[in-house]
Amino acid sequence: MRERELQKLIRAGAGGDDFDPALHGRIVAALKEFEPSALSLTTRFQAAGYLQRAVTYLAHQNDYKRPSPYAQDDFVVDEEKFPEETGILTGISATLQYSNEMANHFEGRRRSLIQSLNSKPIFSVAPPWNTLSEQAKLSLLNEFMKRSVEIHSLVKGENRIISLLDDQNHARPYARSLLQISKREDGIQRTGAAVKFSKKVLGSQTHRRALILAYHESVHIVSHQIALDLNNGDIPPAHPLYNDARIRRASLYFGPAESSCIASLYESDSEEKLAYGEQEAFIREAAAFNRSQAKP
Repeated sequence: MRERELQKLIRAGAGGDDFDPALHGRIVAALKEFEPSALSLTTRFQAAGYLQRAVTYLAHQNDYKRPSPYAQDDFVVDEEKFPEETGILTGISATLQYSNEMANHFEGRRRSLIQSLNSKPIFSVAPPWNTLSEQAKLSLLNEFMKRSVEIHSLVKGENRIISLLDDQNHARPYARSLLQISKREDGIQRTGAAVKFSKKVLGSQTHRRALILAYHESVHIVSHQIALDLNNGDIPPAHPLYNDARIRRASLYFGPAESSCIASLYESDSEEKLAYGEQEAFIREAAAFNRSQAKP
């Protein structure tokens, strides 16, 4: 089978309103004929998107579910019930990993952000977190994310970011971003982001948890803009982030965001690995910086 025929199969599976078990079997069998690295970025993301939706649907239909370890979801798929699909997804994910250059891009800028919070504080000059209204807390988080995105951005420009209260009353704290592409009059593409924080986050006694989640989400906003920088012509083929930008861009146009309902896929996804790695580094370095500033 040629890749073009595989693409037609995937589109047929994704386009119908009803799940077709026979067609699903054909798609899985066809995908097993290919090495993921031999497929185009477009096909890999289309295949991953189809398989995620199919597996999630089948898990719902057959109750192949387990309690979720993630705050934003109620369940994860019982992956033992879908060995072929999750095996293919794992193989595809392994070919879509960011390079070390992406982590290097964030490293020095992350330190600049931490230092800026000392020279131009946001939270420490505000009233105690547990005395603030939800809207006041969202305003502080928004100010922080705008600064983080500005410092981390490869190409400077305005990104519209708004912080909102997530009205889904989950018991666990979380934040999530809804990202979109906005085009200026001159044709330049910039990222627009609505970041939703749960009541549990805003109800914490201190701002620490909310700050960490806000930083995590700002990483997603920055990588999204890097993909758009590629569209804008600011990342040529010789640029260190060129391949990473291509992966991120393909995820925007040809595949849905990774599904946290499939735990192994979520944990191996390059975008989430970047954001969680940055989150942990931010925690460590902010604590170390604060200790150094406290010394006489």
